[in-house]
Amino acid sequence: MISSLDQVVDATAEEAWREEIYRRLQQIDNGAVQLIPWEEARRRLRSRLEQ
Repeated sequence: MISSLDQVVDATAEEAWREEIYRRLQQIDNGAVQLIPWEEARRRLRSRLEQ
């Protein structure tokens, strides 16, 4: 199982993740999204799972 972690890295996926991270950071910097504390996020997730 551990040897399966030593696979070739998908450069396309790495670039896509880099772009996604950059896009999200821009949204934060521009005030386009509202950040919430982890405790609030966890509470919301638990609430959804209980429905």
